[in-house]
Amino acid sequence: LVALIKSATRLLRDRPDNFQYSISVVAYEIMLLLSIAVAGRRFPPSISAALHYMNRRIYQTVTIRELCAAAGVSRSHFYRLFNEHVGGHPLGYFMKMKIRHIAAQLRSSPQRTIGDIALENSFEDQGYFTHVFRKMMGVPPGEYRRGSVKP
Repeated sequence: LVALIKSATRLLRDRPDNFQYSISVVAYEIMLLLSIAVAGRRFPPSISAALHYMNRRIYQTVTIRELCAAAGVSRSHFYRLFNEHVGGHPLGYFMKMKIRHIAAQLRSSPQRTIGDIALENSFEDQGYFTHVFRKMMGVPPGEYRRGSVKP
């Protein structure tokens, strides 16, 4: 956590070209660590490794094969462990993480288009992105951005 806070401080001081992207990644990692600490959840090392893998690739897509490799366990064992300790399907959990992350970007970067944010987060089809966002957040991304819904 200390290293992440130092990294955030450095970004705030230096403001590099990719400032918004970088600070949002660091902020997300800080929030993830704090939420785990507050909840007191302790996961087996394999699940922690998979969650960390998801977190580090929030802007990309991931596969079950990649998550199993990150966890160092077989597919069936991974599904069982993930469901037992986190709940639900790993890719569904990852998509929820991704949409929450994008929701924060929508509010913090009003100058960027929704299409650009969707594309940056590995959604090549804005219509599909809007469908997924609406399904998970209850409103389309534009309406969410305007602040008509609380995070």
